[in-house]
Amino acid sequence: MIMLNFEYTLKRLQICLKTSFLSVKPTLKKVFPIFAASRIIVVCVALLGTISVPMRTPEQGELLWNVNIPFFNLFARWDSAYYLDIARAGYISNAHWAFRPFFPIILRVLTLSLFAGYEFDVSAVTLGFFINNIFFLCALFLVYRLTLIFYAEETAYLATVFSAFFPSAVFYSSIYAESLYLFLLTACLYTLEKGATLTSGILGFLAGLTRPEGFLISVIITLRSFKTGKTKVTLKSLSSALLVILSFLVFLGYAHLETGSLYVVYHSEATWNKITIFQLVSNTLRSHTLENMTYLLMTLSVILIGFCTVFSFFVGFSRNMYSESRLFPYYFLSAILLIIYVFNGDARSITRLFSTIIPMYWSLSNWATRRPELRLLITFLFTTMMAAGTILFTRWYRFF
Repeated sequence: MIMLNFEYTLKRLQICLKTSFLSVKPTLKKVFPIFAASRIIVVCVALLGTISVPMRTPEQGELLWNVNIPFFNLFARWDSAYYLDIARAGYISNAHWAFRPFFPIILRVLTLSLFAGYEFDVSAVTLGFFINNIFFLCALFLVYRLTLIFYAEETAYLATVFSAFFPSAVFYSSIYAESLYLFLLTACLYTLEKGATLTSGILGFLAGLTRPEGFLISVIITLRSFKTGKTKVTLKSLSSALLVILSFLVFLGYAHLETGSLYVVYHSEATWNKITIFQLVSNTLRSHTLENMTYLLMTLSVILIGFCTVFSFFVGFSRNMYSESRLFPYYFLSAILLIIYVFNGDARSITRLFSTIIPMYWSLSNWATRRPELRLLITFLFTTMMAAGTILFTRWYRFF
C-alpha cells in the first residue's frame, strides 16, 4: 500500500514537472532571444569601448578603483564597490548603510561556497556577472508573463523588448542589485495576480531587502486586495502587505543593533552628494563636455518617457475606470516613485532607477502596437542609448 502511494506521488510529481516545463518553454523561446540580443550588444559595446574610448580622467583626490580581472572588471564600477565591501566584510562604515543587504548576502554565500580560497573580489565580480544575467533572464520571463495577465501577446512581447533594451540596461549585468530587484519585483507581482498572496508577500519582503524603495510594493498589494464590489481588505492581503513593510523595519532594527543608532540609515543617505535635476542641467551646460551632454540628454529623455507613459494612464482611467481598475495600483505606485526619484533623489541615478518601473513599458508597448513606426523608433532610441550608457559606465563616466 505504501509502495503504491509512493508510486502515485512520484507520477503526480512527474506530471507537475512536465506541465510546468511545457508552460515555461513557449515563453522562454520568446524571451531568451531578446535577452541574448540585449546582453550581446552590452558585452560587445563594453569591449569596443576599451579600445575606442579613453578612461575618464579622475578628479583630484578621486580613485578609479579596479578589480584585477580582465573583462569582468568592466561591470564593477561606482556603487559596485559598496556591494563588494558589504559582501566581504559587512557594513564597515556609515556610507554602506545606504545599501540593502540581500544582494551582498547572495554574493557572499555563493562566492565562499564555490570559490573558497580564491581572492574574494575577483571571485565575487566574476560570479556576480553570471548570476545577475540569470536573474535578468528570469525577470524578463516574468515581465512577459505578468504583462500577459493584463494585455495581449504582442504587448507582452514589446514590454519585454523595451525592458531588455532600456538605456540603463548595462546595470543588469553589473555588480548592482538591479537584476535581483527586478526579478523579485516581477515575481512578487506575478504571484499576487495568481492568487498566491502570502508567497507574494515573502518575495516582496526580499525585494525590500534588495532596494530601498522595495517596501513600497505593499501599496500595490493593499490596493489590489480591493476587488470589485468589496470594501474590506482580506487578512491574507493585509498580512502580505505588512510582511513587505517589515523588510524596512527589519533593516532599521539590524542597523540599530550594529551601530546603536536607529537613524544611521537616514544619516547615510543624507551624507551622499546628491544633485537635483536642475543642478545636473546647470552643471552640464557649464561643462559642455560630450559625455556630460550625452548623459543629460539620456536622463531628460528617460524622465520625459517616464512621466508621459505613467501619467497618460490616469487620463484614460477617468474615462474607463471599471476596465482599468486592476491596473490602477501599478500606475499609482509608479507615479509616486517617479515623483520621489525626480524631486527627492539623485538626478545622476534617474536612468537606472526608472528601469524597474514596469507600467512604463506597458504604456510604451500599447502605443507601439497601434503605431508600428513608433515600435521601431523606440527600439532604435533605446538601443542607441543603451550602447552609450554602457560605454559611459564601463569607462568610469557619470552614469550610475
